[in-house]
Amino acid sequence: MTGVLRFTVAGLLVAGLGVAHGRADELSFTPQRDGRPVPIKTLLATVHADNAEAEYLLGISELSRRDHPNPVKAAIWLRKAAMAGHRAAKVTLAGLYLRGIGVAADPHRAAALLKGPASGGDPQAQATLGELYRDGLGVRRNARAAARWTRLAAYNGAPRAALDLGLLLAQSGNAVRAAKWLTVAAARGDGAVKRQADGKIAELSAQGADAVVAEGMRLARDWMAGHPSRPSAYGVGQPMGTEVGDGTSALGENARLDRR
Repeated sequence: MTGVLRFTVAGLLVAGLGVAHGRADELSFTPQRDGRPVPIKTLLATVHADNAEAEYLLGISELSRRDHPNPVKAAIWLRKAAMAGHRAAKVTLAGLYLRGIGVAADPHRAAALLKGPASGGDPQAQATLGELYRDGLGVRRNARAAARWTRLAAYNGAPRAALDLGLLLAQSGNAVRAAKWLTVAAARGDGAVKRQADGKIAELSAQGADAVVAEGMRLARDWMAGHPSRPSAYGVGQPMGTEVGDGTSALGENARLDRR
């Protein structure tokens, strides 16, 4: 499955928390709040007060040790934070369950962990849940639910979801809207996402659809002007106000993939 664990180590910190290199014999980063380092000892002390954020950060710390990451211990801390309702912990722990890192692989549990954050507007959770419904991993395969979550994730700023949405639209024959979302993915994604988006745009152009691609790019520029890029972070997606569950009643045919 593509992209499932992009958020397991990279892009793991919630808004307002960054990373800074520590000593080589300690962690590869020190959690920060408002630009100030938060010592690991402080996190350990606050855990005794049932501080879910501290438990989450300790889990991330265990995943990110420079020489000896400890995913088993990380999963223990993340599970504690997730049980307390910590959104980022749920999304990160879901990634561990999907790949069997530190825990036994369990896509059903991963899907269950993702549904709450996805319904709350988390773009990474939405994107991954869309992939799970698309592939029938941990949930019953459901193309309509996959399309719904992919679309929501794209609108909430997940570049990989913008790529997936563009590919879905291209398959449905909607080249203009496909070019729009592929352009968004190319502009805001990096690595494999950007390469795939650029490649598909070139493919559309090679098929004699230059005018169509140009119109899609114009739509993408207009959309991005009204939706400024923001750092990937958990807990910052806007609640969409749509029903939750498997999403089958929210989005149907591919023609409705890009309604705005």
